[in-house]
Amino acid sequence: MRPSTQHLTIFLLVGILLIGALPNTSHAQRAASDPTRIGIGARPMGMGRAYIGLSDDVSSIFMNPAGIGTLKAWQLTSMQTKLLDEFNYLVLGASAWPTDLGVFGMGFVGAGIGINIPLPYIDPVTNRIVPSTESASYNFQDNVLLLSYGTKLRRFIKLDLAKDLSIGATAKLFSVSLTGTGLSQGGGSGMDMDVGLHYKPEGKWFSLGFAGQNVIPFSMGGKLRYESGTEENFATTVKLGTALRLLGFTESLWKSNQELNILADTEMAFSATPGLLHLGVEWWPLEFGAIRAGINQVALGRTQVTSNFSTGLSLLFQKFRFDFSFNQFNGVQENNTYIFSLNYGVERDKPPTAPIPPLRIVSPQDKYITDLEQIVVRGELPKKNVGRIVIGETELRTAGQESFELLVPLKIGKNTIEAKGYKNTGELMATETVRILRLVSFRDVPGDYWAKRQIG
Repeated sequence: MRPSTQHLTIFLLVGILLIGALPNTSHAQRAASDPTRIGIGARPMGMGRAYIGLSDDVSSIFMNPAGIGTLKAWQLTSMQTKLLDEFNYLVLGASAWPTDLGVFGMGFVGAGIGINIPLPYIDPVTNRIVPSTESASYNFQDNVLLLSYGTKLRRFIKLDLAKDLSIGATAKLFSVSLTGTGLSQGGGSGMDMDVGLHYKPEGKWFSLGFAGQNVIPFSMGGKLRYESGTEENFATTVKLGTALRLLGFTESLWKSNQELNILADTEMAFSATPGLLHLGVEWWPLEFGAIRAGINQVALGRTQVTSNFSTGLSLLFQKFRFDFSFNQFNGVQENNTYIFSLNYGVERDKPPTAPIPPLRIVSPQDKYITDLEQIVVRGELPKKNVGRIVIGETELRTAGQESFELLVPLKIGKNTIEAKGYKNTGELMATETVRILRLVSFRDVPGDYWAKRQIG
């Protein structure tokens, strides 16, 4: 079995085992809301929430914690939107802090709504219910704090097959508050956990992801408890995803200055709701700009599924990236949502650059033709770490210098000039060669005659 097939088989087996270990909440009490189902950032939302297999930036905190294990520098993200033109959503995330123990991240998602309702009363004259000048105010807040950890599996398993597999987990601490006229004991708190896997074989153009969300059983504390004593469970979902990089500088099916990612996720809830599909595409036609589109399926009750269109774009400036997405919800125009995210610390793949040689001859060019008896050879030392250069029988001391030049005699016919650069310790660093053809010069042929070279 080839190594890549081995890795894929192990990834699928681990995912299946984790699915089997997750609790079935179909018979649990009524489900509590989880703000992270919406507050995940404009980039994933613009791709129809298809992100589990990609998981390559700070948004991994909210969707697949294994993704932060691949990050090499710290990142920040924020998101703001108004859902259904009523609920205010705010997302803050910080990741990553690469350490010798792995990568740590932290996030916050908050959703809230406040309303004022006129208090009605019965008019004693008409005996009708009419609004009064008095009103009742109500405020609802639903917040969650996320603490994430991700790392390469090889940190714990010293096998070659573990180097491409990342693991991660996110602890989620929930708090809700419902206050208003005539209400009491409307606060509550709870906890749960997300787990994830991310498989990205080095040098390959595809990646796979697995995420289990809210995996702690109700009986073991995965629930929301109100001050009144009422308890609600968090719905457990499992997601599998893949990302295909068709175009890109590196690790792509076809090499290109552009980047094109195709994404697909499938989602299954441990309840009577149907399975869902998330599809997305991300295209970077420019180094500083991206366009996205996707299909985000959402369950309506226990049997129906609606497919919602989404689109988005990104603008990248140095390490700042601005993301925007437009999202349909159930085909109702009033429910259309616009999401804005601002990220810092994000860097795209850059085209590979050729290594800078310690020694380079800039003139004459290779295969140069002349009728001169000698020629000046000029060169550069970009790294300024060449101690000496040897050309033929001549040695030049060049320690700390950026360039060199030497007058070299030529014989009639073919000449090969070889410049060898050495360290101060005597170790050969580089060799540069140019070939020069010297022609015979005739005194009766002017130097500017158009056929001088052919005659010589």
